[in-house]
Amino acid sequence: MARLIGTYLYVLRNLRFHLWVDIPLNSWLIALILLLSPLPLTGIVPGGLTLSLGFILLAFTIVFSQWWARRRFYVHFVAEGQVSDPGEQLPLWPEDKLLLSATGRFEVEGTQNRFTNLIAFYRTFETREHAVMARITPTHYLRLGRTPVDVLGMWYLFIAPDDLDEVVVGNMYYGAEPQPALKLNFTRLNDKGKRIPMVAYLSFASEADLLRVYADLLLDMGGPANIPWRRTA
Repeated sequence: MARLIGTYLYVLRNLRFHLWVDIPLNSWLIALILLLSPLPLTGIVPGGLTLSLGFILLAFTIVFSQWWARRRFYVHFVAEGQVSDPGEQLPLWPEDKLLLSATGRFEVEGTQNRFTNLIAFYRTFETREHAVMARITPTHYLRLGRTPVDVLGMWYLFIAPDDLDEVVVGNMYYGAEPQPALKLNFTRLNDKGKRIPMVAYLSFASEADLLRVYADLLLDMGGPANIPWRRTA
């Protein structure tokens, strides 16, 4: 079931993210379904009222699915029954960076946006602030859809130790294949100065990479930061 959900979310995200003639593929699909919906009533297409209602129900299902999927960042996360122990893994030093995939709410120059499964680097500065630095490059979907030009480039996600509330180990499904992943629950101040809950997902190519970042996040989760964190001379 998890593989099926992950595949469905993958399709929904790509239909919503990629554009054709500056309009999301998802909007084109819904418009086409609604244009077809009255045809069975006219007799042009067999099926009558049943098929016509089926078209309308399909369009509604896609709209609802997009709302549901966007709230989940288009990923399905399954927590492990027992949290893995990072063991003797050393946290990252400030000069280290680790390649992974990141999902969450990113920002750049005051602009925020929600992205899924971006190739990114993870770093932790000497202040113990955690940084995810992602880059969006042009992609295609179904040969028609193109990445929006206005989102191309670098995007960033920063989490201070005292903002990080919980790190959950599990598997993330974006597509049919599971990826070792961490779910990060943290808080962020909104424009009114009120703390609001946030979530981000980090997925990895290997369990070893996951444990390295997991150990780094646990070092001073919840603050105050364990600083200075740097190699001794």
